Amino acid sequence: MSAMACPMNFNTHQRQTTSTMGVGREAIIFFVILGCVAFTITGYSIHYLMTNGFYGTERNLDPPPEQRVYMRQLRLRDLHWMARDHGLKYELPVPPV
Repeated sequence: MSAMACPMNFNTHQRQTTSTMGVGREAIIFFVILGCVAFTITGYSIHYLMTNGFYGTERNLDPPPEQRVYMRQLRLRDLHWMARDHGLKYELPVPPV
């Protein structure tokens, strides 16, 4: 054995459960969650301001009356063609244009 041999001390290699700065793990997790919430609220508010308060995002999906008439005539014509192709008699309520 050498004279410089250091005796093994297992206590120096133990894992510390608390930080040396005094901030516990629970506090770190809390601050991370708080930062995520603050980041999300900031992003939402920027988006709200840039889109004028989300106004104008809804679209008017109601077609004009001319388009309704045209689409009805088109559907009836296609229904008549399908009935004719399959050998069925089908009378149209309104003749297609």
